[in-house]
Amino acid sequence: MLADLTVKDFLDKVACSDPVPGGGSIAALDGALASALSTMVARLTVGKKGYEASEEVMQHAQTITLRLLDEFIALIDKDSAAYNEVFACFKLPKTTDEEKVARSAAIQKATKQAALVPLEVARKALDMMSVIADVARLGNRNAVTDFTPHLPSSVASLAPPSSSRAVALWEAARK
Repeated sequence: MLADLTVKDFLDKVACSDPVPGGGSIAALDGALASALSTMVARLTVGKKGYEASEEVMQHAQTITLRLLDEFIALIDKDSAAYNEVFACFKLPKTTDEEKVARSAAIQKATKQAALVPLEVARKALDMMSVIADVARLGNRNAVTDFTPHLPSSVASLAPPSSSRAVALWEAARK
């Protein structure tokens, strides 16, 4: 599983010539990083003097960001598995007319399924936006400085469905 690799091994895998892991897995990783940083700031806020009014919001934020962290981590591998299925369909035989029809149908089905994973990443990133806003607004000021430069990670989680994956889904739907 990709999520079990070291950071260096994961980056080496991304940098190789294989098409997987690709944008969807990286978007899920971006979401996981944003979740982890949000959790860190919330934890550095809970129980701290001067942040008593934020205690309940930060505890709730931790619950949500920890759940999303686990979900984003699972999506790293789910996206890669979905695209590996697409690539496997391209290797199906295409000698006879029947094989060509079956191959085309399998490619379309797998591509539609694969396009759903980045959409799930985007939905979860949207769910996280209000939590991130609360953490940035109410979190420990000393920790927020570590957190705010990485806010684009959560926004980056939205990109794949609006770009290449949307094109892939559209192309599959046309056929």
